[in-house]
Amino acid sequence: MKRPFFTGVLLPMTMMMLASCSSCSTSDDDPTPAPPKSKCIVAGYSNAGALSSVSPADYPDMKYPTRVYCFGISPDTEGAWFVDTQREQRQNAVRAAMNSSQEAFLVVGGGATAGNMYRMGTDPAKRAAFAEALVKYAHERDFDGIDVDWETDWSEEPFLHVPEDDMVALLSEIRERMSELPAGTKLRQLTAALSSGTLGQSMGGRIVDYVDHINVMIYDTYGTEEEGYPHAPMRIVESTLAGYAAEGVPNSKIIVGVPFYGGNKQATPVATQSYRTLCAMAGGAITASSNSYAGYAFNGVDLMKEKTQYVLDHGYAGIVIWELSQDLPYKEPLSLLRAIKSVADEQ
Repeated sequence: MKRPFFTGVLLPMTMMMLASCSSCSTSDDDPTPAPPKSKCIVAGYSNAGALSSVSPADYPDMKYPTRVYCFGISPDTEGAWFVDTQREQRQNAVRAAMNSSQEAFLVVGGGATAGNMYRMGTDPAKRAAFAEALVKYAHERDFDGIDVDWETDWSEEPFLHVPEDDMVALLSEIRERMSELPAGTKLRQLTAALSSGTLGQSMGGRIVDYVDHINVMIYDTYGTEEEGYPHAPMRIVESTLAGYAAEGVPNSKIIVGVPFYGGNKQATPVATQSYRTLCAMAGGAITASSNSYAGYAFNGVDLMKEKTQYVLDHGYAGIVIWELSQDLPYKEPLSLLRAIKSVADEQ
């Protein structure tokens, strides 16, 4: 996933750790009506590193996605099982803001911890122990699924990522541990986040039989200078998805990734800002048709609607957002999540 734009201020840990699954989501008698059902999965990553509150009341918009990916769990520097309790607490608050009709997935990995994933994934003993601990943890906390984020640590050479054979083995072991859970267990789904490039496409073909869905991260990719460096324009979306199809991945297993942030490719290295920040900087200059501001290319309301309609028209499983906290409040007309839901929701 994309690196966070801010880390959040760590508040005193005044809220008790939510130990049971009933405290991680709202109850079935929650009087708050659920949002309309969507015609496809509308998923979003919630990055604990971008959250600063442990109060569910501070996440009123978390009830709108049909699926929330809680980001993220990673091994420690030795490749062993590890849980950051501060991040866990903030994600527990997000889950408590959700309703019982939504799915919650536990995310494993990420760009910042790709090296730790490498040290775990390439060691058969550590990989087996991690898979067992991961499934046990997700099951005890009543998650609906697990998502494994396959990324590369570009911070130093040699670049580290879990090799393809080891990634297949990791997913296979997680799936096997899931199958051993008691009948009627909630935790049954497994997804993986892969890049938009040829490496991700090739991996998609190899893991398609192990996962329920593949989240294709179609962002951090830009058009040409002549196009004004657009951020993941439709042309790139279409060519990326065609590459996955060529590798044998059916549309029904693909969830199409979209960015809720802008990138300035003309800066070195590429600079990024959340959509929320760009709207604040623009002071009203950004409209529904806008896809750039002050050198930053993003996806505006109209483009988000076009991408959502494309997902529906071509039978893709859904659309997934990086990252939910980067949006405007849902009540705002220029909210990107609101734009997606306006197309995806059943009428």
